[in-house]
Amino acid sequence: MPSQLAHLVFASQSIKAAFDHVPLPVDSPYLGFGAQGPDIFYHNRRRKPSGLEYGALLHRRGYGTAVAALVSYGTRTGLPLDSDYGAYVAAFSTHALLDRIIHPFVNYFAGWAGYHRLEGQSLPFQLHAYFERVLDCLVLERLRGLSAASFDFVATFDCGEQIPADVAAGLEAALCEVTGRARSDAQLNARLRNAYLDALGFYRTTNLIDRPRLQVLMQQVDDPHRLARWLSLIHPVELPSGIDFTNEAHAGWYHPCGPTEMRHESFWDLWRVALDTAPAMLQAIAAAWEGGIEPQALVEIVGDQNLSDGRRVGRPCRDRRCAPLPLADHLTRLVHARRVRRLNAESAATRSEGHPED
Repeated sequence: MPSQLAHLVFASQSIKAAFDHVPLPVDSPYLGFGAQGPDIFYHNRRRKPSGLEYGALLHRRGYGTAVAALVSYGTRTGLPLDSDYGAYVAAFSTHALLDRIIHPFVNYFAGWAGYHRLEGQSLPFQLHAYFERVLDCLVLERLRGLSAASFDFVATFDCGEQIPADVAAGLEAALCEVTGRARSDAQLNARLRNAYLDALGFYRTTNLIDRPRLQVLMQQVDDPHRLARWLSLIHPVELPSGIDFTNEAHAGWYHPCGPTEMRHESFWDLWRVALDTAPAMLQAIAAAWEGGIEPQALVEIVGDQNLSDGRRVGRPCRDRRCAPLPLADHLTRLVHARRVRRLNAESAATRSEGHPED
């Protein structure tokens, strides 16, 4: 999954490209919420009952079915396309498109081994997640002229202290269309509420515009394993030099699922492919909303295939071909630097209290 900033920018660009006059409230937080698609479920680690399994399910199959059901709920309940709910559904649909096109690139260059040695310890870096946050920073800088540290992402996502009722009802209908598990889940509504609240909490915690608060939280993390996990999930303020994160040189790479044909696209080439594809999909959603086509037609247009590799199977491929960038080396240096700063601060505090070190 490209991370939250890339999905937000892509949804906004796609909607503007799809319509001569934008019939959707593009500045609504519903759009930012929808752009995250099923990723909100992955952040549901604190509140119970958790909706975590629904995030994995929607990444494996059924996304087109879910979008068709969201549209059907909107038309059935009289919610117009140019409503906040319509913005949510349109943005939700773009999530699948960007995932399918960008994921092979991320998987190839992030690799699969997340562990790295530091002072005899094996640290659990989440390289896939970190690479996506690096790409987030580059997308925001290139396409919006902003740094992640100056961008208030929470303001683009925050729909209030509870999940909007129309979105919750639409997602319930969508999940029930995708899987019998949801139809028999008496706690489905609670899982949706919890997923939204945990995602909102996660985004508030990692929002770089609130950097002083984030720095205080990070300084309280002493365990290097926890620090490694946290650093993997935070947008970097500075990127290391000498790494071609977006493959501007058009070096050869392969789809992780193992086709023999070498590819040479840059990240920006893939972004343009996705952006060129989005208008037709969004226009089909508008047509279904207005009765021009049946919502069921969206199942094929959006597609039910896997979001990780685009295959029409339930699980991602196991042929994990990759050539990782030196992301773990960079993160290891960050962990070491933070630990040194912490030790120096503790030493200075001890001396100021009149207890110099031996």
